[in-house]
Amino acid sequence: MNSTTDRANNAYIHRKEEQVIAAILHMSTPWGFFALISSGIVWAISKSRSRFLMVQALQAFSFQLISLLAFGGIFLLFGIAFNYAAFSGLIARTGVTEPELTSNLMIAAVVGFAILFFFQFVFPLWGIWAGIQILRGKNYRYPVLGKAIIRYTSRQPFIAKTESSLQNPPTSENEHIIAGLAHVAMLAGCSLFLSPILWATTKKRSQFLNHHLFQASIFQMGVTAILTSSFFVIWGGGMFIGLLQFLGVATTGFFNGIEGLARITFFPFSIGIAFVLFMLISGIYVVRAIVQAFRGKEFNYPFVGKWLLRYMQ
Repeated sequence: MNSTTDRANNAYIHRKEEQVIAAILHMSTPWGFFALISSGIVWAISKSRSRFLMVQALQAFSFQLISLLAFGGIFLLFGIAFNYAAFSGLIARTGVTEPELTSNLMIAAVVGFAILFFFQFVFPLWGIWAGIQILRGKNYRYPVLGKAIIRYTSRQPFIAKTESSLQNPPTSENEHIIAGLAHVAMLAGCSLFLSPILWATTKKRSQFLNHHLFQASIFQMGVTAILTSSFFVIWGGGMFIGLLQFLGVATTGFFNGIEGLARITFFPFSIGIAFVLFMLISGIYVVRAIVQAFRGKEFNYPFVGKWLLRYMQ
């Protein structure tokens, strides 16, 4: 009776592990080419281990490939159009003498940059949404793409091999090294992609190793998301103020208020200090995680570690 309960409990935990890995693969879509490599490797390895992870990894790989090809194709067309306009003399003819041509080229440039921005930053957010749905326990499928992948994988013979991680083996020195390397990779900004690969290629995985690998990916994702969103808030705020000035909507009093606020908050010096402190604190936690992992001890990042423990229960 106990063995049956243990097997059911191990199967439940293993399913949770697969959901976390699948979510990481989908949510790493904004990282582009490296996310594509990670998803491809996990998909290739999971073909004979888990149909759920195989389908989700192939979905992430296909979606990331489409996103990269779309961005690359539009970037190439934009580059060709720009070079044509430059070398054909169209840009040289812009100005007061031909205002209509100037206006058309400006509109084309704005539309081109907007499309590039969409496929570089907005479209990949769909992958983050997919990861959130998987963490909620749903077997997410992208529209059209998901059905095509289900049809493709259903044609492939699937013989599941026994997953040794279900036995929950004790930790070893090799696992200490692998866990430490996952945190070390964070210093190079590649733990988000390396951890799923290490998880998929390690046949015997203890809860110690799983916990460290998952934390390394999720913590890096969180730190990067905070830094990226902060950049876009500052950059977007500057663009918005510039647009108000260009349209003539902003008054002198408005700009005086902005200048006064900058003096009070010591902007942008305060932003630089906050950035340095955030990176320093994050780096300290990463170093602590590296030391604890190599020593074979548990470690929990703030917020991430406790959330992951609750999720796996």
